[in-house]
Amino acid sequence: MTNVPVPRDLIQLERQDGVAIATLHDPERLNAMTEAMGQALSAAVDTLAGDSSLRVVVLTGAGRAFSAGGDLDLLERMARAGNASRAGEARQRHESFMGRFYRLFLRLRSLPQPTIAAVNGPAIGAGCCVALACDLRIVAREAKLGLNFNRLGLHPGMAATWMLPRIVGPAHAAELLYTGRILDGSEAERIGLVNRAVPRASLRDEALALARSIAESAPLSVQATKRSLALSPLATLDEQLDQEAREQALRERRPARRARRGARAPGAPLRGTLTASCRCAAVTALTGCPRAWPITGDLLGETFVTRTLLRSQGLWLTMTYLFLLLLAGRAYV
Repeated sequence: MTNVPVPRDLIQLERQDGVAIATLHDPERLNAMTEAMGQALSAAVDTLAGDSSLRVVVLTGAGRAFSAGGDLDLLERMARAGNASRAGEARQRHESFMGRFYRLFLRLRSLPQPTIAAVNGPAIGAGCCVALACDLRIVAREAKLGLNFNRLGLHPGMAATWMLPRIVGPAHAAELLYTGRILDGSEAERIGLVNRAVPRASLRDEALALARSIAESAPLSVQATKRSLALSPLATLDEQLDQEAREQALRERRPARRARRGARAPGAPLRGTLTASCRCAAVTALTGCPRAWPITGDLLGETFVTRTLLRSQGLWLTMTYLFLLLLAGRAYV
């Protein structure tokens, strides 16, 4: 791979409440997949992957295109160089270069956060493959999508033959690759190439709404789910069950009582919960035991103390315990 100068603005990044928006920004060239663009995107992936505050990444294009595809000037230069050298040497250089070139863009797949392609306009050839590299795709109904490699006399590249069958199935993939047919957003939605097609004017809002919906879920659990989904195509049922068991053992805890109560403002009273200090004080008063009791949670969710008192001291002690909690202002309401 050559050391190509990379303009800093080829990929523009912005952040909104845990959602990053990465924009392919070479509108004069319809955001073509140039070597410089690949290097800029790879660098952006490093930046985004290292930001633990981000929960979702949205990728879109500047101007009227998502990406019009590969850099035809680059292909012509490589062809001329090949004609001027021995065939074996040229082929080896071409294979080596294209492998590294495609991997620059496909590093999108390595992001730990879920990715959404907001396809605002034409996504053709390698440009369409970049959209396929994202986890989810929302497309403008007017946008054109296609994998026209064979129309240009080129074998499909940028993992088109790997990603496309996994998204639309082998039959649709074969038809699209053999014919190079161009689809509009509505047909792309119908065959499952994209998640949904929306009016162009609402594309950004729809993509951000989906991103925020994902961002509301537990981030570590979502990232673990992404890892498991990536493994599933090649895993057996037993292997996938083992993967799920491993991730569940490590997943982020989000207590169910928080979901029942709903969000509360910082510093607001804990409605329906009992603080550990109140419970410890009540238990100490009833039992004379000054130890720190390991009691957490809400009154209905964790009834260890109530059950223990019922069994050991009787109903009147339980009622006294609840009365003390009422006086402390932490009873369940």
